Amino acid sequence: MLSSAQPESAPSLGKASLPHSLQALLRISTIQLVTVPDIHTSDEKLRQSRQRFGDYELFASVIIETDGNIVIVRKSEQWGGGWSIPGGAVGGDEEIGASALREVREESGIEAELSQPLALVRTKIIAPNEGRLDYFLLVFRGRKIGGRLEPLDRDEIAEARLATLPEVIDLSSKGKFPSIHPHIDKPIIDLCRSITP
Repeated sequence: MLSSAQPESAPSLGKASLPHSLQALLRISTIQLVTVPDIHTSDEKLRQSRQRFGDYELFASVIIETDGNIVIVRKSEQWGGGWSIPGGAVGGDEEIGASALREVREESGIEAELSQPLALVRTKIIAPNEGRLDYFLLVFRGRKIGGRLEPLDRDEIAEARLATLPEVIDLSSKGKFPSIHPHIDKPIIDLCRSITP
């Protein structure tokens, strides 16, 4: 169980501009909402994010546990080189689940099936003069149904492998998993703990 979770109902998000698929998912699913502290950034980085994503950033990731191990991927050096669970930005009108499955396939080579969403992690990215940008990460639980552990997107992903929970925790303690941001990393580690036997 995530200790930092602050359960809320979907309407409290108050975001009419959220993608329809996220709004619909929040209405029909019991998803743990985890609000983490604000992330502070530079004006330039926030401007770049706003140009790329619009009024909010929406990401989807998948924790795939198989025989007590978790599928993890290592970003290429140009993307920071850290380890993470497969996932990425949800594009335009792309359905969130389809985006999550696409990211799993591209980053790990695995064909997966999604089960329930585990949590929606949310925060605000704040810059001194540029204001704020809402950030949402929807984390699913997934199951491998095919493929082989080999990244298809070699420009972004250097390696895909299975890791035990102690290995994931060790990488986390060294700041190498999931290496998104400390505020966001902790809920991901907690979710990995919650589904690993």
